Amino acid sequence: MIKLKRMFCVLTSCATSILLINTPLFSANATTIAGIVDNDTSNPYYSNYSNTIHSFNGTWGTYLSNGYNNDSRLRQSITKGNYEWVWNANIYTTSSINWIAKVYLANASFTDPNAYYEIYEDTYITMPCHYFHLNQNLAPNGFSVFSGTMPPSPNYNGTLNPWFGLVQNSGISGVGTGADAFYFQFTY
Repeated sequence: MIKLKRMFCVLTSCATSILLINTPLFSANATTIAGIVDNDTSNPYYSNYSNTIHSFNGTWGTYLSNGYNNDSRLRQSITKGNYEWVWNANIYTTSSINWIAKVYLANASFTDPNAYYEIYEDTYITMPCHYFHLNQNLAPNGFSVFSGTMPPSPNYNGTLNPWFGLVQNSGISGVGTGADAFYFQFTY
């Protein structure tokens, strides 16, 4: 009888350990939303999710007829400037959010060794910005991937919208900074 109790305890302990090791960070009920924003309005034929806001400040850089959907931008300036992608993705949560950002680069003129990127949300109260740097000169041809976790929103009603991706050129003389498609993914 004692041996059976010990064996049951050992098996229960092992099963619990296996469950804890194999339990994902988010439950099976977690929500994931994603979308690609390629909002260069000089190309009316790019594809977007229907909930994407199209906005572009036309003074950021030179239009190039290559890249994702055959449109990208190149900034060659020592004056810093921002290119923004805006995505109207409604998220309703008061918990932390795991995010993935993918930046598309596919041009030999994109040589900025310290391009600065941000991903943030701005509804009623700005969420903390999350940033990363990318050496565009060494980036692969295609998508470069970055990820992180945002803390719970200070927006107490839990409505998070819209979302922004941003690239800023480093301001280094003689380099080109590229802007093309931006992929957002959020799991909460």
